[in-house]
Amino acid sequence: FEDQPATLQARAGQTVISLSDLALARPRTMVALWVALSVAGVFAFLNLKLALFPDIAFPVVIVTATTNELDVTKNEQNVTDPIERAVRAIPGITHEHSLSYPQYVALDVAFDVSTGLAQRKAQVVAALGGLKLPSGTKTTVSTEDLDETPVATYAITKPGESLADLARVARRDIAPRLALLPGVASAKVFGAQSTGIDASQYRVDGQPAIAVDIVKRADANTLEVAAAVAREVDLLRAERPAYAIALTAEQASYIREATSATQEALGLAVVLSIIVILPFLRDWRATAISAIAIPVSLLGTACVMWVLHFNLETITLLALALVVGVIVDDAIVAVENIVRHLEAGETPRNAARTANKEIGLTLVAASFTIVAVFLPIGLMNGTLGQFFRAFGITASAAILFSLLAARTLSPTLAAWWLRARTVGSAAADTDHSGAHPHYRRVLRWALSHRRSVVLIAIGAFGAGLGLIPFIPKGFIPHLDRGVFIVQFQTPLGTSLSDTADVAGRLEQAIRENAAVTNVYTTIGERSGQSNAGTISVRLRPERDVTKTPCARSCRASTASSRPSPTFRSWVRKRRSRCSSRS
Repeated sequence: FEDQPATLQARAGQTVISLSDLALARPRTMVALWVALSVAGVFAFLNLKLALFPDIAFPVVIVTATTNELDVTKNEQNVTDPIERAVRAIPGITHEHSLSYPQYVALDVAFDVSTGLAQRKAQVVAALGGLKLPSGTKTTVSTEDLDETPVATYAITKPGESLADLARVARRDIAPRLALLPGVASAKVFGAQSTGIDASQYRVDGQPAIAVDIVKRADANTLEVAAAVAREVDLLRAERPAYAIALTAEQASYIREATSATQEALGLAVVLSIIVILPFLRDWRATAISAIAIPVSLLGTACVMWVLHFNLETITLLALALVVGVIVDDAIVAVENIVRHLEAGETPRNAARTANKEIGLTLVAASFTIVAVFLPIGLMNGTLGQFFRAFGITASAAILFSLLAARTLSPTLAAWWLRARTVGSAAADTDHSGAHPHYRRVLRWALSHRRSVVLIAIGAFGAGLGLIPFIPKGFIPHLDRGVFIVQFQTPLGTSLSDTADVAGRLEQAIRENAAVTNVYTTIGERSGQSNAGTISVRLRPERDVTKTPCARSCRASTASSRPSPTFRSWVRKRRSRCSSRS
């Protein structure tokens, strides 16, 4: 670097070089700053919300209308279709779903993420403002926050007590206590049979029960809410021992397992990086300096995540694990060059200063090149942008903190910890390549067979391209949570009891699978229709097959139990179906 023209030196990142010189001139101040940043990073890390995926805000607007018309077909023609045509004029619609009933119509509209929920609601209200509907029709426009999801569902049963009495106890004594817990948006009670649109039923392994859905606030931590609810339910069980309150569905355990597994992978990446660099640097002090750059860079990144309200979830943890190699690479380049100057006889302080000047431009260029790849990912718009914004920004922040550590902390610690070496000593005269004779033989063969090496590289590249069609594709990987959902729907107009009979046949067919341990059925409440429902199937942990073959087997076994298609034409947009989803 010092042999380059003076003009090149002036362009080669004077601010970075000056920052390195400042770090070497004020080592205690520099170490104190990094210690303070690390302490703040620990605080930020402990306060990050654990989740499975980033918070995605999909604007959903719901339009409901009450009419005087009992004929479903006329309701659809005179109310549903005009509302749909008016709403479709709004740009940005990604999904639309309508339901037509006697005296009732419901339409939910999902928009892209380019605008907020309040603005989308105002657009829908404006679109319906001049709409001419039959006299007596009243419309209501509301919104739904998809981040407010059920974190747990509890089933309440008591031998010899009717569902009506159980529902009364749940609404009066149980749900209000759970709804007051921090982070809980609502506690919904359902499962008591009734008539009309709000008819619902909940079944546990075929037996009717009352269910309580615990819905968290959009900004609440799922694990904290689930833990608080579990503690309150334990108190309720102690106060009412005659009532059985069983947890039938929850998200917390899977989120906890997924984030723990990803954190373990991140920790393993850090440990393996340190183990790999030790035999190459062959100096525990130099290895320690390189290793320290990893946690301080990650803790600095945690501060950025906390400020930007990111979650500690699969996507951000993947970003951190991905850049561990880049972080340790920056530190190794900085420390190894300092060690080389020490072996040439320079003092630790002079070696740190000279080494920084030599590689400063290279490290800055390399780091900003990587940031130029990741940062645009964090600036994408739309649904993909919502998912990968945290990924791109987290990875970019980690790389920049790595560069800062390599230019300031690593040379400061090297000047403090590393020892001067006498020229001609064993340490200085050691041939580094001789310490790895196998690598030296492979390198010698590669240099003498350059055409073969190029052909091998081309062959490997071609083989990789040929394997691409065999790689499964999808937006989110198929995860084996040991749970899958069966959705079913009987013809419109089917009574709640007849729908329950169909559900019973489906449950019986599903439970014939040896891998199934529990079946929880909801009719009416979550689907919005008394003739439709979902069956949540829980598999045994010790099963020999994965979830997907089990779901296919259950789908095949329920084929003979599907509802009759006789009345499918009653409502044009609704169709009888029985399907499985993860």
